[in-house]
Parts: sequence; structure tokens; C-alpha cells
Amino acid sequence: MAQMSELPSRTFSEMKELLDELNSSLEGRTPPGVRYTFFAVGGIAMGAVFNERTTQDIDLIDAGIPESVRKAVRLVAKRRRMSDQWLNNQVSEMVDVDLPFGAFQTIYSNRNLHVYGAKPEYLLALKLMSGRGKDIPDIILLGKEVGARSSASLLAAWDHVYDTSASYSVERGFVSSLCDDVAPLLQ
Repeated sequence: MAQMSELPSRTFSEMKELLDELNSSLEGRTPPGVRYTFFAVGGIAMGAVFNERTTQDIDLIDAGIPESVRKAVRLVAKRRRMSDQWLNNQVSEMVDVDLPFGAFQTIYSNRNLHVYGAKPEYLLALKLMSGRGKDIPDIILLGKEVGARSSASLLAAWDHVYDTSASYSVERGFVSSLCDDVAPLLQ
């Protein structure tokens, strides 16, 4: 299996082309009346908001991906000579908060496949929680997008999403420090 680093970065439009191909590959494999629905975070959700944003994969927070979809993902990967990890749910274990349905917006819809992407205010909270250096540019973009331009407003955005999570009390200090570090970059 190819490693993630072997996946090229693609624009949101190019990722939608992969989803179109996946949708076509599901023809005849999808039971009548079934439409696979997934919830995405990360780069593809960012691309839906900021068209210039690229990503290597589609990060789903769904616990399971049906085998028929996995087979279709592998077919697309084989045709494109790329890793079958271009659509995965590896990040689902890292998202330790229950996001409400209202946290998502449609980013792709076709006959066999519907993908929702996290809205900017939820992406901001998820990116703050990850705390990775590579997420700082996204945090800046998202902070500006949702009007969170101070440490307090960034932390309030995180609090809104994570205040009922199991990790809230443990992670809040770290996220608060991150907000203090990032806030000057939002001016």
C-alpha cells in the first residue's frame, strides 16, 4: 500500500473530481435507494471554504466505511495509480467530540454519495485542538473567516465546541496558550 506522502496535493475541485469518479464506481454496487453519506473534516472541508486550499486526502470522521465504498475507493486509486488512502477515516479516532448535524454543510452530492464538510467555526475548534504547527495557517484563515481575532474569541470558539468533551478540562490550558500565540497573527 502506498504511503500518504505519495498522494499529491489536490484542489477542492480536483477532490470533487475524485468523488465524481467514486460516485460512478458505486453504480451497480449500491443497493436501490441507498446513498452513502459521510462527514468530512480537514483539507477538503477547508477547500470548500477557501478554494485555494489543497489537500492530499479526504478525512472522514465516520467510524466505518462500508466495504462496497472501500472497494470503489480502491478502484479509483488503481485507475489513478495512487494510494487507496485518498479517502479514509483515520482521523475519526482523534476527534473526541460529538459534532451536531448543524456543524456540517453539503460539500458534495450525487446519486450514490453525499459528503458533508465541517463548517468554519467547527473546523477552527478542531484545528485548535490538534495544535499542530502545520495547522497554524488554517487557524489564521478560519479565525479571520469567523471573526475570531483575539485570544479570547479563539478560545471561546473552541469552548463552544469542546466544553462537553471528555478532554475539555485537560486540553483547555494547552488550547488557551495556543490561542495566545496565534492571536497576534490575526491582526
